[in-house]
Amino acid sequence: MASAVPKDDAALAALTGLDPAVIAVARVVLNRLCTSPMVEDHRLALLLAVTEGEGSDLGETLGRAVLRAGPVNQLTDLLAVRGIGPKRLALLAHRLGAVDTATFRLGTEEPEEALALARAQLAAADAEIALLNDEIARLRGGQGVAAASADAERMTLRDLASSAGSQVRAADDTLREGRAAVRLGAVTVALKGVVAAEGEQLALRMPREDDGVTPVSEVVLRYQLAETAVTDAAAGDVPDLVGYTEVLARRKAEAAGFSVDVAWEHAAPVRGQPSPTGRVLRQSPAAGTTAAGRRIRVFVGR
Repeated sequence: MASAVPKDDAALAALTGLDPAVIAVARVVLNRLCTSPMVEDHRLALLLAVTEGEGSDLGETLGRAVLRAGPVNQLTDLLAVRGIGPKRLALLAHRLGAVDTATFRLGTEEPEEALALARAQLAAADAEIALLNDEIARLRGGQGVAAASADAERMTLRDLASSAGSQVRAADDTLREGRAAVRLGAVTVALKGVVAAEGEQLALRMPREDDGVTPVSEVVLRYQLAETAVTDAAAGDVPDLVGYTEVLARRKAEAAGFSVDVAWEHAAPVRGQPSPTGRVLRQSPAAGTTAAGRRIRVFVGR
């Protein structure tokens, strides 16, 4: 008689559509990668190489389950992955570009929109993963781990900011084209590496073993997407939605002939004032203006 499928494997199988047996093998490989005695940068390069497994069952499993199905530092809660401590997972999440865990808490009520937002956040975080592309290419070319770390890829900070910004805009375009009920607002990408002068510019690269005491810096890139309205319908006066809950804001906008896009924004509570959580903090276009488009973007506190 076949043994019962573990609960966590069954949950992941339902989520990804993959064979539970393949998932079990993938977990063992992932555990070994994360717990094997090797230099952390080499471990991360190998992990990325495996997750980009060119269509193999193992690559598909790790790619979906570890880097796509949820934030890495929450897998112990979501899927009860065995053998990997939360501190190690948190490190991997930071280094690989973690999806905002608040997105998945939101996902209990609006799973499709939350998943779309998570994918967009992951696309923005891919700028950090791009810093390991050179090592991955060398590993695939059979040059070994030592050669992979001998000449890490450099990117000027200007090019890095431009590249990450393009990914953020592309992620928001994907949400818009997919008619998701959320949009990206402010996006922050934090990268760690060695900052060095390259002519008249600064460049960022991954640290190497032979760097010794070379300081590692954190570079934070912040993006605020342009708040523009779609202009494909007759002009109309924009209603004031600030302070309303998302549900009431939608009703008021629809009554005035507008549709609503929702973006989520962190809002700190202020003593003596109502909680901003779940309420519209600001909107674009502004209330009282005449908009050619029939769509309003609202920023809801969380």
